[in-house]
Amino acid sequence: VVVSFDPTDTVELAATKKEAIVHAFKHNADGDGWHFLVGSEKNVAAAAESDPAATAVVDGDRTLTYDDLEADANRLCAVLRAGGVRKGDRVGIYLEKSAEAVVALYGAMKAGAAYVPLDANAPPARIAYIAADCGLSTLVTGSEVASRWVELHKHGAPLRHLVVPDVVEAGVLGDAVPSGVEVTTAADLAEAPADGPVARTIGRDLAYILYTSGSTGRPKGVMLSH
Repeated sequence: VVVSFDPTDTVELAATKKEAIVHAFKHNADGDGWHFLVGSEKNVAAAAESDPAATAVVDGDRTLTYDDLEADANRLCAVLRAGGVRKGDRVGIYLEKSAEAVVALYGAMKAGAAYVPLDANAPPARIAYIAADCGLSTLVTGSEVASRWVELHKHGAPLRHLVVPDVVEAGVLGDAVPSGVEVTTAADLAEAPADGPVARTIGRDLAYILYTSGSTGRPKGVMLSH
C-alpha cells in the first residue's frame, strides 16, 4: 500500500501546515490555540477540499482519491462514535495492509481515539494480550482474520464491537463472531454520514500505540502523540 500525504508538493504542504498552525494561535476565538493544531487527519481533510480528485492511496489495482479517503474515514468515525468510542479510547486495526487499513487509522483518529495496529499474522494469544493490555474493545478488522476472532475472545481480548468493512452482511460471518460482540458491516458504513462531526485533538493527545516484542518476551506498547 502506498499512501500519498501530499497531492502537490511536500515543501508546499509543509509550508501550508506551518501557516495553519501560526494562524490558529493568532486567531483562535476561544483563546486556546492547542485545540487547533493541525494533525495528520486534518491534513487529509484539507487535501480533500483543495484537490479532491488527487490520488491518496494506491492498493494494488485499487486507488482512493483524497475525497474517497476523507469520506470513508468520516463514515468510520461516525460508526465508532455511535458505538461508544470517545476521545482517548483505543481502537485496534486488525487488518492486512490495505486501503481499508489506511481508512481505519484516519477514522480512529477522527473519532479522537488512538489506533493500535495489530499484526494479522501474529498468534492470536499475542493479539489478545495486546488487546487486554491497552483495553481494546473495538477492532476494525476483516474477513481474512475472521477465523481468529473467537480465539482472541477466549484468550481474554475484551472485544465488544467489530467493524468489518469488507463484509456486506453480518449473517455471512456465522459462528466467527464471538457471543455478545456487535458487528458493523460495509452496509452499515455506507449509511453513515460522510461529513459528520469529528473530535478535536491537540498535539499532546495520544495518536497511536505501537507494540514491540519487549525484552521479557511480552509485547510492550510505545505511545506516540499527535
